[in-house]
Amino acid sequence: MYSGKELTSLADSDPGIISWNVAMRAVVQDSLFPVMAAVCGPGEVSYFAQISGVYDLVNTRLPVIYPRFSATIIEKKISRIIEKFKSMDDLAGNSREEILKKSLKDSIGVDDLADGLEKKFEGVIENFEKEVSCAGISTGSSFDRIKRNIRKEVQVLKGKIYSELKKKDQWTGDALDKFYINLFPEGGLQERQINFFYYANKYGIGIMEGLYDSFKPFDFKHKLLYLSQDGKNEKNG
Repeated sequence: MYSGKELTSLADSDPGIISWNVAMRAVVQDSLFPVMAAVCGPGEVSYFAQISGVYDLVNTRLPVIYPRFSATIIEKKISRIIEKFKSMDDLAGNSREEILKKSLKDSIGVDDLADGLEKKFEGVIENFEKEVSCAGISTGSSFDRIKRNIRKEVQVLKGKIYSELKKKDQWTGDALDKFYINLFPEGGLQERQINFFYYANKYGIGIMEGLYDSFKPFDFKHKLLYLSQDGKNEKNG
């Protein structure tokens, strides 16, 4: 272990043996090669916010941190899927399985039908239980056991119905797969996973014009760029 004085002396006498940690690398770099502004991604912006005090400590100016332009490209084939599900927010804010289950549930109202069935059975059993009780007959926990079994079987029935609906509605599953693979590949942002040249090769380098037109200085919101069939920018979101 070194004292603060010993570390300072060591750095002065032989700075080459000092290896800067993650908190000091940027500070040392900016003190040697001062910059006016740094264009950073979300992680880097957060990182600089955490180490800003280190700059003050060593009397070095923190550069202006400018968030980089961030966007998701939505091709026409994906736009059609979004229109089918009506809400981009629902698709982006939920997992594939949650959306699929909701879509299938809404198609015939499985939950409502199952709940109604369960209540009807329980109503019949409760009436029967009252009649038996009025007759002075003790049945112990038999009726409770029957109710539990009915609830269990209704849940099993719901599961089977959902399973069959999934097989029947193959398009929904395929469409959701296409949506998430294109917009959230491997669960991350498109811009972090899919190289721009995929779109440039597909639509031509002219696609850059749409990106430039979408860029507005000091508007740091993540953009949704909707492309037409030929790759032109139709609208921004």
